[in-house]
Amino acid sequence: MKGNRYLVGILVALLLSVTFSVAACAQEAIPEQPIAPEEAPAGEQPIAPEEQPMMPEEPPAPERFPMDEAIKAALTVFPEAQAVSAKFSDPLFGDAVYLIELSNGMEVKVDAQTGEVLGSTELSEPSPAVTLLPQTTVPLEEAVGVALSTKQDRAAVEAKLVEEESNIVYVIKLDNGEEIRVDAALTEETPAEEPTTEVEEQSEEAPAEETPVEEPVF
Repeated sequence: MKGNRYLVGILVALLLSVTFSVAACAQEAIPEQPIAPEEAPAGEQPIAPEEQPMMPEEPPAPERFPMDEAIKAALTVFPEAQAVSAKFSDPLFGDAVYLIELSNGMEVKVDAQTGEVLGSTELSEPSPAVTLLPQTTVPLEEAVGVALSTKQDRAAVEAKLVEEESNIVYVIKLDNGEEIRVDAALTEETPAEEPTTEVEEQSEEAPAEETPVEEPVF
């Protein structure tokens, strides 16, 4: 009996060792699965990084004769007049021109490419802005030149004299739609003199005179 129990114990031990060996081999044979990233819930779109919109570049101004020089050319035909307004005109058929309205009721046509005076016509209805000219101290051609000096990469397409809130101004419109206003009644101001700082010289004070002390007579 004791021998049978001994054999049973050996068999049980062998079975246990075989079982553990098989389990260990099976665990080594199974490869580790990579962890998949968490998927967004159904119906939700992944958030893409925001892209900043690209600002379109402004096209350069077309090459043409400057408006202020065209006004000066028109005034050579009528030197006694003043310019009231100027407008760039590019017809469907024909060359581009400047139409310069003068204070004498004439409209002068100037070639927008060469600056050549092409002719003049008398207007049936002069602009009411003519009545504002006595209040101006700056001519139209100078105001247009000032506006173009601040926007050297642009071209003027219209300039006119108007009254806005009791102020007489020139409104100069550029080819990009921007409007620049120039005061038409500038006054020449005398530049203020720099304040002079006077340095006070401290005079040396003379020492006070000592009064003699009279000695008592005994």
